Amino acid sequence: MDFNAIKRAISASRFESYRLDPTDSNALIFARYQWNIGLSESFYLPLKMLEVTMRNRFNAAFIANFNNTDWLANVPPWFDESGKESVEKARKSIAERGKAVTQDRLVQDLRFGFWTSLLNRRHEDRVFRPMAARLFPGLHPTLRTRNTVSARFEYIRKFRNRIFHYNRICNWPELPDTFEQITEAVKWLDPVAMPLLIPASAKQRLNDILTARPV
Repeated sequence: MDFNAIKRAISASRFESYRLDPTDSNALIFARYQWNIGLSESFYLPLKMLEVTMRNRFNAAFIANFNNTDWLANVPPWFDESGKESVEKARKSIAERGKAVTQDRLVQDLRFGFWTSLLNRRHEDRVFRPMAARLFPGLHPTLRTRNTVSARFEYIRKFRNRIFHYNRICNWPELPDTFEQITEAVKWLDPVAMPLLIPASAKQRLNDILTARPV
């Protein structure tokens, strides 16, 4: 196998980041790299379901709270600059694709970080307090605090970014627990849909890959 070509393609520094011992062979290092890809792929489904469920749950809650089906049509004045820029960027992207800028398309185009930012402290009075029950119907009222929810989604956001930036997750502590934290967050958003969206086989796939760890 031409490992020089592999190092050239993925970068020598990334390749070497999978070396655990100076005596590790190139074949073993590349096996760890491929193993990490498999681990990352096992999280695609739960992360996708979380993101899709979150944006649709939030959109429905905002529509009900503000009695406005097009609440993103005009950027809400209470958004901070980052939020306003996110909406305008989504609007521009939709228009550049030759599509009409609609509420549904804006919701679909806005990134995960935009939705999680709505859980920040500065939005507590405007978003979380009046809408917590609508946003997280699957979370028990005694646990339904902004700190609890914000901390969970920030943790998931950082983990998600590692995966979609193609970084290592094989050294992330307690991957099975992280999987459970993601699925539980989906349950907070929609307890009925969660087991339909993320079947038990998805967790088993992660466990199977974990047991196949290269030496």
